[in-house]
Amino acid sequence: MFVATLERLVGPFPDVVRIESAGRCNFKCTHCPVGMFGNTRGLLSFADFVMIFESLPLIPRVLVLYHGGEPLLNKELELMIAHAKARKVDTVLFNSNASLLTVERGKALALAGLDELRVSFDGSTPEENNQIRVGSNFEKHAAIVKQVAALLPVTIYNVKFNDNPTPGHFLRDYFGAAVKYRTDPARIWAHNDTTSKPSTGVDYCGEMSEKFSILADGDVVTCCEDLLGDYRFGNVFYESPLTIWERMQPIRDTFARKDYPELCKHCYVVTGARLELDK
Repeated sequence: MFVATLERLVGPFPDVVRIESAGRCNFKCTHCPVGMFGNTRGLLSFADFVMIFESLPLIPRVLVLYHGGEPLLNKELELMIAHAKARKVDTVLFNSNASLLTVERGKALALAGLDELRVSFDGSTPEENNQIRVGSNFEKHAAIVKQVAALLPVTIYNVKFNDNPTPGHFLRDYFGAAVKYRTDPARIWAHNDTTSKPSTGVDYCGEMSEKFSILADGDVVTCCEDLLGDYRFGNVFYESPLTIWERMQPIRDTFARKDYPELCKHCYVVTGARLELDK
């Protein structure tokens, strides 16, 4: 009864939940706040994952075990996936730079029930990928990804720079039909952007209204754009996710009035800002 009443006031609790399995990354990507500034949230233990998961007011339809770090750093990742699938989560996925991926790890992820592995390779050539994604070795990492794609569904995420009309062609040439593909224009992360001006025509953001993002330390942030945890609304180890979701309603209301919160003022959702690669 309480949940139903609360949903009438603040909208239904999201069925897409992000639980950060690894709060750090082993890459220094030039277009990512985590790569540029790093963070110190560490790795989420399986015991804490279970505590967080079981505190949710509903079983998520989609569970994303990622928030800007590298999930494969977490040795208990497969346990988290298996727990979520046993609890009937429809889709469990995470993003990875693939540097720690092995065929053996791919088999373990498939056995745990992972529904989608998203791997990032950026730019328009292997050389540009390695330039952007500092720490990446396309030739080495792509070879492993291609083998793992025979074990579980893989989507290659490619960020294009400088309005390149043919991004990712080197990826299609390499992987063929073994994987799915997604290409997005490079964007300036809100944390990094101090110059772009917000549009006046955006009054809804699905990232903050349709998803619930929990960091490895239990803190809840506005959305997936807040990679460094600049704006936190509570901690799920001390309060229920539902209580925190209710506390976040004013920021959604403010956005709807186009009186954008500080983070949102610099977000690509309202600025449309794109990032160019220095040549």
